[in-house]
Parts: sequence; C-alpha cells; structure tokens
Amino acid sequence: MCSAHANISIPPIHRLQDIQNAAERFVQAENARQKTAFTADRANSKIIVVQCAVQLRSSWARPSDQQSRKSVQIACPYGVRGEKGWRVFVPVIKPTSSGK
Repeated sequence: MCSAHANISIPPIHRLQDIQNAAERFVQAENARQKTAFTADRANSKIIVVQCAVQLRSSWARPSDQQSRKSVQIACPYGVRGEKGWRVFVPVIKPTSSGK
C-alpha cells in the first residue's frame, strides 16, 4: 500500500524548554546589568517551530513588534535543514512594588 504522504519528511522540532531557558537567561543577565528584577513569563505552549541550526539569539522585543507588553525575542536565523528562521516572543513580568 502506497501513501501519498510517504515522501514527506517532517523537520525536527525545537524544544519549547530551550526557548524558555534562553528567555530566562537573557532576563537574568539584563537584571544583573540594569539592576532590575524582571522575570520571564511562560512561553506559549502552543508554539511549534523547527529545530534551530545554531545557538538561539535573545534580545528585548522592539515596541514595533506588536507586543502588548514587554517581551524577550528569541530568534533562530535558520533551521537544521535550511528552513526559514523564526522568532518567538516570551512575555516578561514586571517586578511588583511592595509599597514599603
């Protein structure tokens, strides 16, 4: 029996935990550098992206990226099989003031 999908190869998927870890490392480094206390929120668990061929890149998302709140941008320039790159935005939680 021959399947029409037999020749389709699904690319490897990048682990969401790796994206989350990259966001957390970036926020921790920025907190130390800027003397702030931000926290990376959870990445959207519905995100599925191809496995990145190189180390993930982290930066603050620009306000023009249409994010409703402060976010970290995790970016991949290209996938392990040469697929198009991707960007994932991980929201950041602002520190709460204790009022003391």
